[in-house]
Parts: sequence; C-alpha cells; structure tokens
Amino acid sequence: MVLNYARMLQDLHEGRISSKLEGAEWAKQILDPHWKSLIDFCWQERQDTEIPIHQSAIPEKFAEVLRFVSYVMEAAAKYKVDE
Repeated sequence: MVLNYARMLQDLHEGRISSKLEGAEWAKQILDPHWKSLIDFCWQERQDTEIPIHQSAIPEKFAEVLRFVSYVMEAAAKYKVDE
C-alpha cells in the first residue's frame, strides 16, 4: 500500500505513470524524511518472496502505514485535477 501511494503521489506531481520503485525513490527524496524508513521497510518486504501472503501485520507498522496514507491523501488534495 505504501509503495502504491508513493507512486500515486509522484504520478500526480509529474503527470505521468511511474513504477513502484520510481515512486519509492521519488518519495524518499521529496517527502518528509520521516517516511524514508517506512518506505524502505515496505520495499524490503516486497522483495522477500518467503513471506507468506497471510502473514499478520505488525501493529506498529500498520499504524504507521495508516498515518502515511493520511499524509499522502492530504498532499494529493493540493493537486488540481481537471475533470
């Protein structure tokens, strides 16, 4: 979810579709540095093919993800999208 939201915000900012990796790298450079460790954690988790799909979420990380989503939604609301 974090990688998708980072990518979404980059897409809004640049007006193009980007990859999850591009979005993650962009977000680490542009967004509040507070989010860098969460983005890195999520990228590492994505690379680990040994993690079972039904693994329980780490409560602290889940709460941080929800805060990140809120942060991105606030940032996204500042972009004007032509209808």
